[in-house]
Amino acid sequence: MIIGIGLLIAGIFVTFCFGEFNILWYIDMATFWSCTCICVAILLIAGKKTKKENIHLLKGIIIPVGSVVSLIAVIYVMGSLSDMSVLGPKLAIAILAVLYSIIAYIILAVIEQKIE
Repeated sequence: MIIGIGLLIAGIFVTFCFGEFNILWYIDMATFWSCTCICVAILLIAGKKTKKENIHLLKGIIIPVGSVVSLIAVIYVMGSLSDMSVLGPKLAIAILAVLYSIIAYIILAVIEQKIE
């Protein structure tokens, strides 16, 4: 497990330190909180009792929720096409929800394996 965590940290370090990437490109709190609030609301409405049931439900809904949030953001971007200079950055922010949901799915899959 420690080797896995070390490799994960090393991979993230290499990605952000040796490439032309900026960590701030991957942070958008509005997108993160939109995905989180929708998932928590669905989880509360479903009324699952055990941790295993909750993790399984979250694993099933996280990618569709991220896709819906991303599509809503793309619709917003397409509605404001009057300034083409901000189209790239706005579209990049719009697809962050998909990235967040894929990362959450991977984390939930690991947690689900630990619970079983």
